[in-house]
Amino acid sequence: MRATKLIILPLLAVLIIASIAAIVPVRATPPPPEDHYVDGFTAAYTDWTAVGTSPYLNAPDDGSYVEGTTDAAMMGWFTFADIDPSYFTLYAIEAVWLEGYTNGPLNTGLDYDVYNGAGAWLGSLYGNGGPQWLQMRWIAPGDPTSNTDASLLTEGGFNAFRCALYFYDPGNAGGPGNIVDSLRLHVTFMYKPMPPYPFMIVDPAENIVAVGTTFTVNIEIPPAPYTPVYDLYGFEFKLRFNPMVIQGVGTIVNGGFFPWNAMEWANEINNVEGFAWYSLTMPFGAPKGLNGYGVLATITFTMVYEDPVISSLTLDDTLMGNRYATPIFHGV
Repeated sequence: MRATKLIILPLLAVLIIASIAAIVPVRATPPPPEDHYVDGFTAAYTDWTAVGTSPYLNAPDDGSYVEGTTDAAMMGWFTFADIDPSYFTLYAIEAVWLEGYTNGPLNTGLDYDVYNGAGAWLGSLYGNGGPQWLQMRWIAPGDPTSNTDASLLTEGGFNAFRCALYFYDPGNAGGPGNIVDSLRLHVTFMYKPMPPYPFMIVDPAENIVAVGTTFTVNIEIPPAPYTPVYDLYGFEFKLRFNPMVIQGVGTIVNGGFFPWNAMEWANEINNVEGFAWYSLTMPFGAPKGLNGYGVLATITFTMVYEDPVISSLTLDDTLMGNRYATPIFHGV
């Protein structure tokens, strides 16, 4: 008992420098692809507007409302619904496809051209038959315009994106009705490259509960795409919360990554100051620490107030160390 205490004390003294401040929401897989529809339109023609909650646009007289020259008549500027900013903590945009819903028939001589806010051509919408969603294409068939606007790959660029739609009809053939009913951005996501050190995180990242409801959160070393931990011999954390909103219940429980007979040095839930404090090391005499990832601790709370209000669960004073009481650099 005393020998282990000698190991953990220097660990607590030096590991405070080993954490970095970053709140990272955790999801098992990247979000599924999303479709972000037109949510705004700027032009003199007012019949092209959103209808209720429908992703389509109300354009019953498509093909007859284009004003200007026949060759390339501008239909107006379109904006799109934003991406949830929280995605950009852990995920990045993988690809963006500009798509239009059309009845066709459209071809290289009768189509809709799309330009971004900087005036760069993003491609044309054409295809025989429909109704169907079609991706904007260059004149060369089969060459989709994915990621031709680099700003779409960032949160700020995507959420500020707008495009201009032009009707192209050099032969004055005139298009059939219901050519274009909607525009959207089809977005896929990927994990951001993760740093080469492990993280200690709160899971789940969000929880919605009613008054009187109990719920649990895990403090864990998350799996891929995060970096696993190596030789983790001991850890410590304080999970801070708003005691006016939630209250801790009972005691903190070993999450199962450490063995059942691991040694506790701190196990306290303070519902006055609003923190849960936990410290654990490998059992006395254990020759080495743990590798990989898993749940470090489980904490139960109950909701005591809503109006609605939010209580952030913030990891603080996190410590990780190996068998030699050497700090393990990590993120939280």
